[in-house]
Order: sequence, then C-alpha cells, then structure tokens
Amino acid sequence: MESIVDLKRKLNLKQIQINYLQEVTNAINNNVKANDLFTMYKNFLEEKLYIRKMALYFFSEKHWTCQTSIGLSEEEIEKQPNEELRKYVKISRIEDEGHSFLNRFDIIIPCFHKQTPISYALIGDIDNNEEYLSTIKFISTITNIISVAIENKRLFNNQIEQIAMEKEMGLARNMQQSLIPKDLPRSEHYEIATFYQPHLQVGGDYFDFVELGDDKLVICIGDIAGKGLAAGMLMANLQAYFHTLVKLMPDIVSFVKELNTSMLRSTKAQKFLTFFVCIFDVANQKLQYVNCGHNPPLFL
Repeated sequence: MESIVDLKRKLNLKQIQINYLQEVTNAINNNVKANDLFTMYKNFLEEKLYIRKMALYFFSEKHWTCQTSIGLSEEEIEKQPNEELRKYVKISRIEDEGHSFLNRFDIIIPCFHKQTPISYALIGDIDNNEEYLSTIKFISTITNIISVAIENKRLFNNQIEQIAMEKEMGLARNMQQSLIPKDLPRSEHYEIATFYQPHLQVGGDYFDFVELGDDKLVICIGDIAGKGLAAGMLMANLQAYFHTLVKLMPDIVSFVKELNTSMLRSTKAQKFLTFFVCIFDVANQKLQYVNCGHNPPLFL
C-alpha cells in the first residue's frame, strides 16, 4: 500500500499540473506572445518538474530552431538536428542514436498539427522514479497544447497578412486601372489600339498618350520597379509628372531630364523605372523618341 506521504506527494504534483494547465490556458486565451509561452514552458519544467536538460525545437523557415532550453550551452543549442528529428512520430526513448546531439537526451516528444510535425521536445537527465511515466505524459500534454497554440497563432497571423495583402492588391489594381487611359486618341493620320495583360494581378507597367495642340502626339511606355500599392503610387506620380511636364517641354530631351529629376525627388532614389517616350509629328510625318532603359519597342 502507498503511504500517506506518497499519496500527498502525488496529489501535490497533480495540483501543480492542474494549476499550470490553467495558467497556460489563460495565457493562450489572453493572446500571450510565443516567447512568453516558451518562457512559461521552460520555467515550469525546470522549477516544478525539476527537469535538468531540455530543448524545444520549432520549425522555422528551412530548419528546426531551438526556442528554449535547459542545461545546454550556447554551442550545444546551435547544433541543429534537423532531419534526424523527423523520423520520430511518437514519444520515444533515444537509444543508440548516431547523432551526437540527440545522444545528450533520453526522451523525444514529437508534436504534430494535421499530420505535420511542428515541434519536438527533447528531455534528458530525468529521474526514473515511479512518477516517471506520469511526468513524461504531462510534459507531452503541455508541449502539445503550447505548440498547437503557437502554430494556430502563426496560421492566424499569416491569414491576417494574406487578407491585408489582398486588400492592398485590390487598391493597387483599382489605382492602376484608373490611370490607364480609356479614351484613345484617333485622327485621320493615326489610330491607336491597346492590349494590356499584367503577369500578376498588379504590375508596375504604365502607358499613356497626350495630343498636343500643334498636331503632335506623345506616347509613353514605362515599367515601374516593384509590385502592389507601392508601385501603384509611384505610377500615379509618374502620370502626374508626365501630364504636367509634357505640355511645358521645349523638346523631348529636356522633358525626359526634367521627368527624371522629378521622379528622383519623389522616390529619393529608392526606386527606379524604365521609360520610353516618343513624339509623332503629324505635319512632318516624323517620330522622335528617347529610350530610358526600357525594352526596345518595335516600330513597323
């Protein structure tokens, strides 16, 4: 029979575990940051369960990263087990493992989210007493709770970013469509038709036409670096400068120089664009152009 002391010890351990579960649940419900959850996890294992060696790995970008640890040096933490972790699909004892880093631990606890591994807890130097299995099971429980909460937080943040990006792309698309000329110039001397299909939903492409009073037609084609709302705003600046300066230009070279200066002032030299502009003189039937780094246009 178990002694009263043993029963009290077990009851006390259960109460500690229940209190911690409630604390973690409250933290998750209050949207505590991932780093704070990692700290709670480490402190509980070290101070309440007396774990002397632990490493908790999460998948970050292209490799597994140690997010919190106990009893490991900086040099040990920097050693990434990576693919060695993936072969474990359930709680396992690490025995005869060739990987020198994993040999430092006794137990590995994998955590999956929709059949995808999201974290691994490595536990070492744990006392093999009668509470051993209960302790491992509880560590597995809290590892899963915290890991899934952090993964859900990451997925939620990704969804928010996606919604924001789609909203930005919608604004940029509307801005771009409003800047593309709808009424195309036409006379007995020329006829203009256009077709524009961006590679993505929103491109940094720009084209425009202006008819000057002295029987001259100005045509421009541009390609703005970048995509999305930033490219759309730069495109709006380009259109404004183009329509303002083209009516003031004494010649095409002066116009391009002034346009370049205006765009540099607007972007602070942080962005760039390629630009082609030409003037068709109806009376003389001549085409004069300047190409500023744009793909060579086809003139037939």
